[in-house]
Amino acid sequence: MSFKVRCKKCDAIIDVNDFTGSDFEITESDKRDMGPDNTHEADKEAYCKKCHNNITINVRISEYPVGCFQDPDVDIKDGNFVTKPILDKCIEDLREKSLGK
Repeated sequence: MSFKVRCKKCDAIIDVNDFTGSDFEITESDKRDMGPDNTHEADKEAYCKKCHNNITINVRISEYPVGCFQDPDVDIKDGNFVTKPILDKCIEDLREKSLGK
């Protein structure tokens, strides 16, 4: 699956492959009463062939307690979303990995 972004410089529409659970790394981890409070983060770049602009998409997902994921924060730089990435499968992959399944 993929999602679409629009280049801010030339308005071209670009297809971007969806994020997968393996794209994410733990970028922050704090110890709390019910275990670690983890932040999982992933970046993707989309290259506009028309104007050579690099578009960066960043996704941050908080997990606390282990296995309980909050709504993701999705940011884009130098572009706009035409369709947003669907992250349900990523969250499920991260949950399985966190719970050792």
